Amino acid sequence: MTTIEDIAKEAGVSIATVSRVLNGRGYVAEATRAAVLRAASKLGRSVDPEFLRKRILVACVPSGHALVEPIMKAAEGYNLSPLYKIVSSASLRADDVAFDGDFDGVLLIDGVISRAELEKLRARVPVVECRNYNDVEREVSVMVDDVAMGYRLTKHLTDTGKTRVATVLLNGGISSRPHVVERMQGYRAALAEAGLSPAVSYRRDFPGGADGFLPLLRRDAGREWDALIYPEPMDELAELLRLLRADGLDVPGNVALASFGDSPALERAGITATRQPLEAIAGASLFMLDGLMSGRLEVAESMQLRLRPELSIRGSSQPLL
Repeated sequence: MTTIEDIAKEAGVSIATVSRVLNGRGYVAEATRAAVLRAASKLGRSVDPEFLRKRILVACVPSGHALVEPIMKAAEGYNLSPLYKIVSSASLRADDVAFDGDFDGVLLIDGVISRAELEKLRARVPVVECRNYNDVEREVSVMVDDVAMGYRLTKHLTDTGKTRVATVLLNGGISSRPHVVERMQGYRAALAEAGLSPAVSYRRDFPGGADGFLPLLRRDAGREWDALIYPEPMDELAELLRLLRADGLDVPGNVALASFGDSPALERAGITATRQPLEAIAGASLFMLDGLMSGRLEVAESMQLRLRPELSIRGSSQPLL
């Protein structure tokens, strides 16, 4: 009977390395893994196919939950076995990404991590960041092009003849976050291209919450703005659409509504929205992580991939045939 000692001698590696490969536990360089498997095959030792799947830890803050299903599907194509861990804080530390076992790689979704904490993680395993905004050198990340998101949505509205395009922020603190800053850059660029200036900007944390905020938007519709961009896919936008139509406003003739971010509720209400290409983000993230784990990719400088957002045009901004 072939023993792991026999395989280790044939492959020219340690017994511990053979054990990690055959049991699917721990990080092993791709070339070393291949050598162990060749040795095992040559000596007639069968290997459970499940143990050949690389194990990855997916650390996800709550806002990133929409990527879980696309990553699960994409992982099958890369022969990866993902384990998910929900991390409550958006600011990640290496110790927060607790290892409940040995993993070949880590995927960080939506969190923010410092250079020092990222290096602590990368000293253990390859790491790819997914939709994370960090000022970190030599990072590997995949995200949506937020400038394009702001530009495409605003240009669509100006192309339909709207000249007073207003925006909504969730609160004052969010205005400095990188994705909001970049979306507003795209928004202003599209307006400037059309020879227009930004219209009024609203804050959703208006006193009284949505009960006081929606009446304000309703009052200003058609006067302060003829198009309104909401920051997130929130169900209250569908309620605003209902209220405007109840007031006799022609949507999208008099006013138009659109959103940064899509959801089933917005789709049902017929509200125009941009959406992040979740399947493409998941696939690209795992492609890069698999490349790092196999040694095909090497982090010599920042490798940041920005993907084009999708635009779903619906009846809230353009009459549909």
